[in-house]
Amino acid sequence: MKKARKNLFSAAIAALAVFMAFQVALIKSGPQTASGITESGAFAAKAASQTEDSAAVEVNAPTTGKIKVLPVPADIIIDSTEKSAIQNNRIGLGSAKKQQSNASMAKETAAVASSGPKQIFPGIIYDEDNGLLYGPNGKGLLNIGFDYDLNQKLFYSAINGWQRNFGYTKTYDVLAPLTNILFQTRMIYFTYGGLDWMIQLWKGQYGITSGAEVGVYNKPSGSGNLVYDCASKDNYLMMNLNVFKNGQPYFTRPAQMHWWLTGFVLGDIVSPDDLNIKTTITFKDNDMTDAFINALSTQSNTKDVYYVVSGNNVSLDW
Repeated sequence: MKKARKNLFSAAIAALAVFMAFQVALIKSGPQTASGITESGAFAAKAASQTEDSAAVEVNAPTTGKIKVLPVPADIIIDSTEKSAIQNNRIGLGSAKKQQSNASMAKETAAVASSGPKQIFPGIIYDEDNGLLYGPNGKGLLNIGFDYDLNQKLFYSAINGWQRNFGYTKTYDVLAPLTNILFQTRMIYFTYGGLDWMIQLWKGQYGITSGAEVGVYNKPSGSGNLVYDCASKDNYLMMNLNVFKNGQPYFTRPAQMHWWLTGFVLGDIVSPDDLNIKTTITFKDNDMTDAFINALSTQSNTKDVYYVVSGNNVSLDW
């Protein structure tokens, strides 16, 4: 089952990578002027230029000499000060109209730019403000279970991906190398609230991607089941994920309520030893925090996982 799951995962990522490369290029290109400024940007620049021209005309209005202005009777002479006031008033009215028009158009342009996430393809929503491509209903792009961060160039797990249906068992990790997935992992087992819990960390190479994971699983206490269930919504935990490669920031996933927080950078090759995971998990209460810390500090396979406790927040460094 794990092998089929991993093969499905790799195939889906590969297919999506090709599509994403085309889609990202399409989104990033957009209509541009010869100087590389988008049409809306060029328009805004032109509007600003027109406003500046109006201001320049006001400054350069004539201020000397005597001028006859029709239809004022010829026998009435208007001196330069009065003439300048008339001209400036006319120019001011025209400038105000231009500025009002420019402000109105700029407002419309801003409204379009901040119109929020929009569907650009069936099953794909584009959030330009945050640089994200994701699927509807939390099921991932095209329902593959993963969304995409354009800014960091990485895939990350959706909250309601199909993977939730398979839970977790050790067999998955044993069979992973057969599908070109090579990683290190650490598991922390503890009991709380009538459930046997497991929080697992992974880091390494995942086929054509590289990255890390933090997963939250549980099962009825003492059930003897070999398969852990993915944590239900009531048992999501607040957690974040910061990953470093050779000591340098690699990617980050912001804190959120989740059961499986991940990040997979497309097209990079790493050794698990190149990566360092830092994650902070917020537990439900003191009892849950204590049960986790006790397990973390006594299990032999987690001796290299360092931690700091602040209330019910536990920060892990591995």
